[in-house]
Amino acid sequence: LDGSQSGNADSNQSCRISQSGNQPAESWLSVYRRYGTETVGTDSYLGTVSGSFQMAREAGFANLNVDLMSGLPRQNLTSWEKSLEVIAGMEPEHISAYSLIIEEGTPFAEKKPELPDEEEERRMYERTWEILQSYGYHQYEISNYAKKGKECRHNLGYWTRKEYLGFGVGSASLFQNQRFTNLRDLRVYGEFNGNPESNPTGPGNTDSRGSDGRNHDSGPEDCL
Repeated sequence: LDGSQSGNADSNQSCRISQSGNQPAESWLSVYRRYGTETVGTDSYLGTVSGSFQMAREAGFANLNVDLMSGLPRQNLTSWEKSLEVIAGMEPEHISAYSLIIEEGTPFAEKKPELPDEEEERRMYERTWEILQSYGYHQYEISNYAKKGKECRHNLGYWTRKEYLGFGVGSASLFQNQRFTNLRDLRVYGEFNGNPESNPTGPGNTDSRGSDGRNHDSGPEDCL
């Protein structure tokens, strides 16, 4: 359920998803899709988020996650604290609180946005832990907080080496004690239409692979 695509979640669709048995649901609160950063932490923005969240609850979702992001342009410690308190007060089972990282060479980096300084970002991280802990959440990963017993099983699987399969360009897998990734070059991946998971690396792809086209690097999974 995206609380920011149109400003209002679809209650009928929410009910259909809930009744289909697809639990848990994630209430993805993405600032940049609809709202400018000047609205982060304002009453109008948080009111829209709260409305979408309540709609999901009324539709029958009993396990909800909310994603938040700090270190955004025009964001400050006060607005971040307010966002944390409002979201925690809604009592989702899980909260992911990420810090914005701008990668060089991206359109966002080229705009050179005005961001909180390093000290303010540090305080945002500290206050995240302090505020969420006061609402009964415990930190089980750098950016993830949960009520007791509501930790994300997908996240925990990476630490316990639970097997998983990834499909599509650049996807990673852990299967039969082997880690591997698919081709990262979309063009090359497309050339192997029909059987892309089993072809060797093509031109322009920097993955180190064996004859089965897989990257058998013994290092940590990309996601970590």
